Amino acid sequence: MFVACTGNPGFISTVGSPPQKLGVSPDTVRPYLGFSNIISVENVADSEYNALQATVRQTSGPLTIGVAYTYSHSLDDSSDRASANFANSLDIHSSHASSDFDQRHLLNVSYIYDLPLIRLLDGFVHLVGSGSDGNDDADSSQTENTPWNIAPIGKTLLDKWQLSGITTYATGTPFSAINGGGSDGTGTADNAGVGDGLGVGSYADVIGKVRAGKPFVAQGVNNVGPLLLNPGAFAAPRGLTFGNSGRNYLNNPSRINFNMALFKHFKPLSERLDIEFRAEAFNVFNHTQFRITDPANPGNTGNNVINCYGSQTELYSAGASGCLTGNSFLHPVDAHDPRILQFGLKGSF
Repeated sequence: MFVACTGNPGFISTVGSPPQKLGVSPDTVRPYLGFSNIISVENVADSEYNALQATVRQTSGPLTIGVAYTYSHSLDDSSDRASANFANSLDIHSSHASSDFDQRHLLNVSYIYDLPLIRLLDGFVHLVGSGSDGNDDADSSQTENTPWNIAPIGKTLLDKWQLSGITTYATGTPFSAINGGGSDGTGTADNAGVGDGLGVGSYADVIGKVRAGKPFVAQGVNNVGPLLLNPGAFAAPRGLTFGNSGRNYLNNPSRINFNMALFKHFKPLSERLDIEFRAEAFNVFNHTQFRITDPANPGNTGNNVINCYGSQTELYSAGASGCLTGNSFLHPVDAHDPRILQFGLKGSF
């Protein structure tokens, strides 16, 4: 925790247009007059984690499939300590919220399938037949149970292929809607007037639903990717408050990812040598999976920081018409990896 001793006078963002300053500096009521920022950071924290985990594994012939599901919730007050994502240093419990790495739902489906290419080809050959008429019944009865005579090189190429993969679904990690203050002075960053020298200053107020009523933003050179959530759900915090959305109120988009691999095991050249060909694809369908803020660098971009609010008639909304074009708030900071292909030849001895 820390005590900070300088700051800007707070604003009353619900009265007057433009918002009016209180006219009294909060420095006069600070507990340690004459000091600037007093910062003390301690290596203490409170955290808790609860989870329900379930796994299923089944093998049937050439197919092995496994399913693992975790429903969990991790809460703490300091997993984002490095970025100082807190507002009220005199009430650390007010920062108690979902951890930066919290993922409520996590589902993994894995599988390994031994491809029966020779058996399938053998069945196809018997289905097509030799093209002769019914006079060859005697001959066919003799070869009915005889495997198709495949050349050794064909068997080498078609035998011992294996398909495997992992499909993952995960809910997005949390992040905060940080109040950066409007350009006209609405909702100054140090909205509570406490002179934060380390924390984020304040959060936005919640006035609507984040996933409903998302406004349309015309695409153009000034826009920063698609708008993923509704900025109109947030407004400038009331004067002398830290904002009621609090820490980690929002979540990045959920993601679903398909990773697949194709393996070919060659007949050992010797008892001590095994050769394997590998073709691997990550995000095989090249599905775009956006991220609004990077948990490793929260607050380093404007994507979760509000720096524009509307007028009083627009309820000081972050989704006001003048704040949409060219604004990065709630736009993607980046995306997870695109499709990646790699090939390899592995030798084990």
